[in-house]
Amino acid sequence: MVKIIAVIIAAVLAIGVIGTLGFMIVKTAGYMINQHFNLGNAISWSWTDYMDFIRGIFGGAKADNLYYFEYKITLNEHIPVVGCTSL
Repeated sequence: MVKIIAVIIAAVLAIGVIGTLGFMIVKTAGYMINQHFNLGNAISWSWTDYMDFIRGIFGGAKADNLYYFEYKITLNEHIPVVGCTSL
C-alpha cells in the first residue's frame, strides 16, 4: 500500500514538474521570438505568467466572477509603432 501511494505521489510530482517546465519553455520562447526579449527578461516574464496562472487556479477564483481569468494583454512598450498617415 505504501509503495502504491509513493508511486502515485511520484507520478503527480513528475507531471507537475514536466508541466511547469513545458509552460516555462513555451512562454520563454514566445517572449524571445515575439517580443525580442533577452533570456533573462523572457524567463522573468514567463515566471510571472506562470505564477499568475497558478494563483488564478488555486487563489480562490470566484464562480460568480465571469472575467476572473481574463486579463489585459500588454505589449512590449519598447517596440516602436509606425503608422502611415499619408493617403
